[in-house]
Amino acid sequence: MKLKFTMTAVISLAASVFPLMLVAQSQTIDYSKGQVLEDALSDTVAFALPEFVDGKIFFEDFSSSSARLNISNIDQCVKFIDTSGDTLSLVKENEVKYVVAANKTFYKTQFGYAQVLRFEGDCSFCFVKDVIVEQLQAMTSYGRLPATSTAKTVNALPDMGGTMNTSNVGKYMELEYDMTVRPVLVKGNKIMLSSKKNFMKVFPEKKDLIKRLADEMKTDFSDVRSAYEFFNAITAK
Repeated sequence: MKLKFTMTAVISLAASVFPLMLVAQSQTIDYSKGQVLEDALSDTVAFALPEFVDGKIFFEDFSSSSARLNISNIDQCVKFIDTSGDTLSLVKENEVKYVVAANKTFYKTQFGYAQVLRFEGDCSFCFVKDVIVEQLQAMTSYGRLPATSTAKTVNALPDMGGTMNTSNVGKYMELEYDMTVRPVLVKGNKIMLSSKKNFMKVFPEKKDLIKRLADEMKTDFSDVRSAYEFFNAITAK
């Protein structure tokens, strides 16, 4: 009974501090040809942080660099503001190990930038936000053109004659974006998507507890909130 009370308290606490933006979402937005895609999206969708902040980038060769930065959820790369105020991409993006900004840590992983929600020893529970933008329709002088392309960036659209237009034809369009949020486990150099099997790899000494709690809590390991509550439950003292 004591264990049940403790687990309930831990789950309630996890739910109370869980960031509300960590849920998958889909939405249609208006977009103008030539517009920077991030400008058409809300900051919390386009970027990992609500604004560019002073941060530090750590590289695989143990060097580091400081800049006013953010992380693009669209391109999964670091963006920074230079001295002239321009927003640029990092030249050494492929060499990034992790980023620290706004008191948050982001690991560079094969799934994208994984933001740490909680540490427990050498284990971390993280999440990756990734945004895919789909072109729905182009508003042209002929009406709406159906479109099915999926892209991270959008430039010009073909007009009814099949040529690339540079006038107002095809200038306005509707874009649908899908934002996925995936839970990720990190232990040392091992980076894994959340699953019952991978939780047992991260906490091999708690295999029996993991099996039992997974059933009791009806954990959805692919859902960030559910997996986060599970992480807190099995690491509770």
